[in-house]
Amino acid sequence: MNGNRVGVAGIMGPLTHYNQLILQAIGEGIYGVNLMNETTFINDAGAAMVGWDGAALIGKTSHELMHHTKVDGSPYPVQECPICMTAKDGTLRTRSNEVFWRKDGSSFPVEYTVTPIVEHNVLQGAVVVFRDITDRVRTETLNRQLLMLQRVVNSIHKIAYAPIPLERQLERALEEILTIPWFFKQSKGSLFLVNEKEQVLEMVAQKGLDEALLTTCVRVPFGYCLCGRVAQSHTFLYTDHIDDRHDVRYEGMPPHGHYIVPLLSGHRTLGVLNLYLEHGHGYDVHEKDSLYAIAHALARLIEKRQAEEHLLLKNAELEEKVRDRTTELQRHVQFLKEYQSQLIQSERMAALGEMVAGIAHEINTPIGIGFTSATYLKNQTRKFAERFDGGHLTKELLRDYLEIALESSTLIETNLRRAAQLINSFKMVAVDQTSQESRPINLATYLQEIILSLRPRLKNTRHLIEINCTANQPLVTHPGAISQILTNLVMNSLIHGFEGMDQGRITIDVSIHEDEVRLVYQDNGRGINADGVKRLFEPFFTTRRGQGGSGLGMHVVYNLVTKTLQGTISCQSAIGAGVLFLIKFPRIALKEPSQPNLTRQASIHEG
Repeated sequence: MNGNRVGVAGIMGPLTHYNQLILQAIGEGIYGVNLMNETTFINDAGAAMVGWDGAALIGKTSHELMHHTKVDGSPYPVQECPICMTAKDGTLRTRSNEVFWRKDGSSFPVEYTVTPIVEHNVLQGAVVVFRDITDRVRTETLNRQLLMLQRVVNSIHKIAYAPIPLERQLERALEEILTIPWFFKQSKGSLFLVNEKEQVLEMVAQKGLDEALLTTCVRVPFGYCLCGRVAQSHTFLYTDHIDDRHDVRYEGMPPHGHYIVPLLSGHRTLGVLNLYLEHGHGYDVHEKDSLYAIAHALARLIEKRQAEEHLLLKNAELEEKVRDRTTELQRHVQFLKEYQSQLIQSERMAALGEMVAGIAHEINTPIGIGFTSATYLKNQTRKFAERFDGGHLTKELLRDYLEIALESSTLIETNLRRAAQLINSFKMVAVDQTSQESRPINLATYLQEIILSLRPRLKNTRHLIEINCTANQPLVTHPGAISQILTNLVMNSLIHGFEGMDQGRITIDVSIHEDEVRLVYQDNGRGINADGVKRLFEPFFTTRRGQGGSGLGMHVVYNLVTKTLQGTISCQSAIGAGVLFLIKFPRIALKEPSQPNLTRQASIHEG
């Protein structure tokens, strides 16, 4: 030894049998390189660590075989390699944050020291002493994970006492969880709470989710997709890729994996924690244990808030019992009746308003043609009078004028008659909509008049309405109710059912069976889910709250059918399958129909 330099005679020269025994007995890996970075020797421990036969490495460039790539996967240039640098400049170097690569392509963390080899003050190469520090790195990593886990759990406990809504508490908790870098490089996840009554998960917090998932996964039924399966089975779920259990898919979905953990309280699942992983992320039992600790903290947070809310609810119930409930209830019922009556009247007036707009739009064309023809006839008459007064009138000019006058007057008469017909049709429908009187009608003609009044709403669309009416028998009914029913159904289809569709189709089939009229209204729109069908006729029920709907459109339809027409109405629908309404009512109306009540229904199309 000469300071940090090793004599070549002791290391690089021919090894005695005794020296070889010592070298091979050492548990650390040792190998030497010459100035060309070629391996000159390696002990058995070193060869075993890199998975090579020692003899196969002799004469090979060690950097190319086992030091070619950095920890992050990027190439390791020769000019940056500490081993190669020492073999050139003779400086001792130590590293503890790099990896060596095995013959099979795998890697392991190493700590190594590279010492120059010098003989007679001439640099001959270098000796590398290295050890596999996998266990140490794993222990250090686990310790860091435990510290980070404890920090996250402590943060969740603090959040549980923050005076903010539960949803905001869970949002902050999710943000804390996603700061654990070795778990969640994607920084994406969501939290669900269980709706036990409906057996669904409801998303209450999320971070980084794609736009497509914000609507698709807002409510997840038990047993559906990964989160629904965890809620149903109460068990931990891991996957490193998008497998067959991943029911929710969309175009452009990036590859990923999941850790999904139930938030348990005894045998009850309070919610689900859904975390995204890099595609191919390996399963780690320590990560699973950490997530269970986090899930336990989240469950305690939810339990605490639910207990507080339950206590507040019980206190409110006790306070309510000491009040004069009868008087308060009567006041509220009266208020709701008045308010609902106002809303129903507003909807009727809105329908009449649209009809007035329709009248103006439809009669504009015939009135315009008539006015143009009258103006043209007036101008030609003035020219004719000028020639007559000037004595320039000829038989040919007279004949031309008479042809113009006949053609113009014919156009005026035809278009004014068309305008009068339109006004009469609109007038009849408008009068019917404001009246509950029954009268004889031709149902086929009347249905056409109703659709005619809706033409302005259809004009700029490609939607089609087909009427098939075989009802030829005399019919005495309440046409105003029929008009309002069909108007509401058609507008529902146009506004909600056909939303996002280029062309929709509505069919109205009417037939009479003995003394009963059967009207089948069907569209091929977006359809309604099962829950929506069940609640369709409840007042104020709508999933489009805040988008202009009152939730009374279908409530009005229900009352008109059951009370005014003394009939029945039923609905069949499913998502993507359109909607079908079957309406039945007597062919001869009762003289005094029941007044519509104010206790059932709502308008909604869902997609």
